[in-house]
Amino acid sequence: MNVYIEPVLIDNFFITFLLALLTFKALSIKVKWLRISIAAMLATITALVFPFIDIHFAIGLTVRFALFIGLSFILFFKHKRFILASFVFLAFTFAFGGALFAIGFAIHGTLYYALTRPVTNIPIGLILLVALLLYFFIKFLTRKLKRVSLTKNLTTKVKLEIFEKNHEFSAFLDTGNMLFDKKTDLPVVVLSASASLKILGDSGLSALLRNKLKEIDKSARHMEYAGANGKKNKLLILEPDNFLVFFGQTPHKIEGIVLGLTLTNGNGFINQYDMLLHPAIYPSNIVPQT
Repeated sequence: MNVYIEPVLIDNFFITFLLALLTFKALSIKVKWLRISIAAMLATITALVFPFIDIHFAIGLTVRFALFIGLSFILFFKHKRFILASFVFLAFTFAFGGALFAIGFAIHGTLYYALTRPVTNIPIGLILLVALLLYFFIKFLTRKLKRVSLTKNLTTKVKLEIFEKNHEFSAFLDTGNMLFDKKTDLPVVVLSASASLKILGDSGLSALLRNKLKEIDKSARHMEYAGANGKKNKLLILEPDNFLVFFGQTPHKIEGIVLGLTLTNGNGFINQYDMLLHPAIYPSNIVPQT
């Protein structure tokens, strides 16, 4: 019995899961993972119980239709394209069943065997699970490679001098960073929390936490700005003694910028790089170093 039940469980769950996912994707509907999982579980339970019930063909057909309606309500209830989504789901189901029949007929050679024998000893659901996992892996890898490709020309190395210390950081040219210092109107280069802590050191951090900014530097001050979510945030504004940006192996001195230090990392590239460069530094403020 285990030899029979386990493939039934695997096949029905993952086949229903994949057909529902394909329907959501085909109609560009936001995927509802919980609904898909519940629908797959219902289909699996029905497929497990159904063979043990001796009922008339017409009643069995009615049960199958009721299952289709139930799955459609679970998957697409309250969606404005409920009817269309239900028929697309049904169409995918028939198409998948027809494809399995065609493969079975090609392998076994007779109509009876195509309807009664599996096309492979490996559960179809397990094959689909591997295909589904492979799909998500390829999707993740493609996004990662695309992200690297799009940003590789926007990343660089920065060396800066401040408080008589030299630091080297990774930097990203953020074209959306349009922060200007409200006092000097200079562009603000935003530093991550880890880079900010390196610059401040223990004494600077202590002064910042005690709100004794002049102990950090006479030019130190706070600047408020609105984040992407509209929430007000603060940056500690400092003026570097020297700021070098590398294009390839060539350093270029950047003049007329200020540093914006923060102790909290935001979303996006500030979590991956030490600082976000301001687009205003390209190319007017560049002074080549020889």
